Amino acid sequence: MTTNYIHQNFKKAIVLLSFIVIYFESQGLSRFWVSSGNTSWNNTANWSATSGGAGGQSVPGTSDAVTFNGSSVVSCALDANVSVTSFTIASGYSGTITQNTGTTITTSSLFSQAAGTFTGGNSSITIGNGFTQTSGTFTSTSGTFYISGAWTKSQSAGTFNHNSGTVYYQGSSNDMNIYLTETFNNLYINLTTGNTLTISSGDILKTLGTLTLYDGLASYYSTPGYFEAQGNVTVSAYYDGGNQPLNFTGASAQTFDLTGATLRFNADITIDKTSGTVTLASNLTLDGSNEDLYLLSGTLQLSGYTVDVFYASNYDTYIYGPTGTNTTFTVAGTGTLKGRHFYQTGGTSTSTFTISGASTFQTYSLFTLGTGTFTSNTATVTISGNFILNGGTFNATSGTMSCAAEWNRASTATFNHNSGTVTFVGTHTTSTICSTAVGTETFYNLTINKDGGNYIEIAAQDTFKILNNLILYNGLVNYASTAGALRVEGNVTVSSNWDGGNEPLFFSNTNDQNFDLTSASALFNADIIIKKRSGTVTLLSNLTLNGSNEDLYLLAGTLQLSGYIVDVFYAYNYDTYIYGPVGTSTTFTVAGTGTLKGRHFYQTDGQATSTFTISGASTFQTYSLFTLGTGTFTSNTATVTIGGNFILNGGTFNATSGTMSCSAEWNRASTATFNHNSGTVTFVGTHTTSTICSTAVGTETFYNLTINKDGGNYIEIAAQDTFKILNNLILYNGL
Repeated sequence: MTTNYIHQNFKKAIVLLSFIVIYFESQGLSRFWVSSGNTSWNNTANWSATSGGAGGQSVPGTSDAVTFNGSSVVSCALDANVSVTSFTIASGYSGTITQNTGTTITTSSLFSQAAGTFTGGNSSITIGNGFTQTSGTFTSTSGTFYISGAWTKSQSAGTFNHNSGTVYYQGSSNDMNIYLTETFNNLYINLTTGNTLTISSGDILKTLGTLTLYDGLASYYSTPGYFEAQGNVTVSAYYDGGNQPLNFTGASAQTFDLTGATLRFNADITIDKTSGTVTLASNLTLDGSNEDLYLLSGTLQLSGYTVDVFYASNYDTYIYGPTGTNTTFTVAGTGTLKGRHFYQTGGTSTSTFTISGASTFQTYSLFTLGTGTFTSNTATVTISGNFILNGGTFNATSGTMSCAAEWNRASTATFNHNSGTVTFVGTHTTSTICSTAVGTETFYNLTINKDGGNYIEIAAQDTFKILNNLILYNGLVNYASTAGALRVEGNVTVSSNWDGGNEPLFFSNTNDQNFDLTSASALFNADIIIKKRSGTVTLLSNLTLNGSNEDLYLLAGTLQLSGYIVDVFYAYNYDTYIYGPVGTSTTFTVAGTGTLKGRHFYQTDGQATSTFTISGASTFQTYSLFTLGTGTFTSNTATVTIGGNFILNGGTFNATSGTMSCSAEWNRASTATFNHNSGTVTFVGTHTTSTICSTAVGTETFYNLTINKDGGNYIEIAAQDTFKILNNLILYNGL
């Protein structure tokens, strides 16, 4: 009976003791490294329950808090898998803790290091709630270092070595304070959806391998630092964004992949590489407030994709060009680069932005170049706002460039056309070529295609010089206060959609040129000047100048009528003219068949050697005055009709060998010459006074003369003047 009683009580005591052990183990125990020389983690002799206490305690388990401190500075080899509550390397410990090959480390709470050396192996390390380093050296695993919780390094912190492994951030929202820069091999951020990794102001997370932004957000406190990527970057469709910028640096080739996540990265992106290329593996859209793209140095390979930097509710989103000395940025491949604004102003004269491929470059608003060079090569360039050249050199595309708003170039800036086409589109625009002086902008091809009724206004006395073709398709071209010109050396086409304007059109240089106004003969409403050193302007249609003060200046060169009609006439204004040549030894020729007619013809400001010649069997007509004051007018075989006064104040008029009619006064000064050329002169119309010599009694010699005034009207010859007719006189009608 007594034996059984003792046995039963002993069994109860054992059970109670087991419960006590389980209870204390569940509460967690402290384990201190107290080895006197043995380096094995998995040796009970090396562990104590108190700092500096006797060994012999159990090897740390999942509920234990492990501490290495100055009580034992013997190194430790983690020769078994480690799973503890916390892992502390305290001040005073100077040994080395080594993760053996194949062993794993797991803490459910904090890993902290204030001294000593930790050397990772090749297997995983999992930190459950925070990594803190205030001193010492921590070499991570070459495998994966999983961390939840805060990552903290103080200003006096030691060294973190990535060991070519991966740091994998997971869990809920936490802070990362690394004091300036932490360098990783691979960094993988995969927080619970909607949670944030908050990075301290100015801190830089540098990755040499791959940066993966899989889930959660990455944001900075108050002053941005950035992700500095020197390897590939991948953004997942699950990534929630954040405002931590991303910088591509270094010299290695890199890929940037946002497949399924085009809109997911919501912070500034900078490419600033010493060499090498960032290659897109997907589209990229920066569509958040103040999200900018800095293209400072290196190459971006578009690979057929689109980069779009645009936030609909904020104008302050930019693509920035290079700023450094001798820095070059290249956009390569096909694809599209577009943004609200492009801005390259902070660099030097040696900074260069180049689009090397047949891609598309677009701004939704401003393009501003202040320094360096922008080279378009063969890209399609679309400027949907103002085009501003404050300095530097803009080398245009050899393809097509369009501008939808103002064109402003300072006198210190250069625009090179590159044999391409510039098209002005959109609503009304003011164009200032040189902000400090009257200037000329030289285009190769120029097309005006403004929205119907809208115009481009060229600054006072500024000139658009077009070396090849000018197409006036839609809209208007006006000058601000004093006319400049559209100065063309190639062909000119006016569309039936053209709305007019008052900016003169100037045909120049030596090239043969075509002038085509098919279905638009009356739609050009400004002065037209032909002043060519040689070469011909050939009409491909009729031309009518029927607006107020629209004049035709035929100053030098040749106009080939090609059977068409040129008509310079405004019914409500007498001040519309055809002007003849004015220069020394200048010649203008009207060639071919067709008709040249206008309200007035005026050739008075030239020299004795200036010549106007009608070389073909065409028709020349004035509705009113014909005035010759200098030089020579030669009609050859043309039909000449003077609908008003015929005034020879000077020079020589060589009449047609055909028929010339005059409807009003015939006035020739004594210094002028009329040569009949064996032709016929007919006086027609209402009554007329004819003064042969305004300063003396004179004689006018005709070959054939016909008087055919309206019935009852007369021609009155001035006192003592004589009409001398060498051949036939016909008195048909009138007096």
